[in-house]
Amino acid sequence: MRKLLSANFSRLWRSKIFWVLEVLSAVLGAVFYILAIINTKNIGEAWYLASGNYYFYIGLISVGAIMAVFSAFYIGSEYDQGTIRNKLNVGCTRNSIYLANLIVVVTTSVLFTITHIAASVVVGLPFLGGLMWDALAPMGWRIPTAIGMLLCYAAFFTFIAMQDSNKSRSIIISFVFALVIIIGGFYFYNALQQPEFTTRMVMQEDGSFLRQEGVPNNKYLRGAVRTVYTFIEACIPSAQGLNIARSEGVFNPLAIICQLCVTILTTATGVTLFKKKDIK
Repeated sequence: MRKLLSANFSRLWRSKIFWVLEVLSAVLGAVFYILAIINTKNIGEAWYLASGNYYFYIGLISVGAIMAVFSAFYIGSEYDQGTIRNKLNVGCTRNSIYLANLIVVVTTSVLFTITHIAASVVVGLPFLGGLMWDALAPMGWRIPTAIGMLLCYAAFFTFIAMQDSNKSRSIIISFVFALVIIIGGFYFYNALQQPEFTTRMVMQEDGSFLRQEGVPNNKYLRGAVRTVYTFIEACIPSAQGLNIARSEGVFNPLAIICQLCVTILTTATGVTLFKKKDIK
């Protein structure tokens, strides 16, 4: 395993797609924070104090699409160049080959995220100063939650790339799947954020409006439906990215447990299928 990892990381540092995506992560971090700076100047510091946490962690939402492209390119190139076949010929086990690639994908996911945040800090700090740190919500639970979601993403995209030896097809499938995860995360997370009661304005006979408080919200999920949505949302990494990015986000231990379980299940299934795969 040590030699496999050494070879994999050596190839990683020479990978053009890795450095292109690193630059893209930095550009996205800078662009998002330029928008934050502009909004702060136009709207005021109060807006930034309420929204700055979102801009700081927004890379956790976009990183899924970046990881999808990287994993498909990186692992697909191993199939194209016959690298996986050569590894098998020199005695490497299929388990070790799969896990070594998974470790590389996990590592790059962390690097992409750090690069995005670092670029945000470099751009934002000169203009926002201490305000940038004042807007950040407590990081305690956000760090392990972020690690859990990155592991889950890595497991998904490693699975797809290791099962499909066609690099072009793998890229398309992985990227579309990433978009589905991101959109699905928004849908389930926002559905669960609906308040149980809401406020509405009712027109009176004289044309005036009466404000009614505590009106039951028809969009609020109840009973078994809410339980199912809660479980699905906990399994979707992008939903946890949203939770981390929101200043009012709350620690959800179920999400960490679910995403670790999904990571283990996906990896175990991927290794099992890879063992049966015909490597040409």
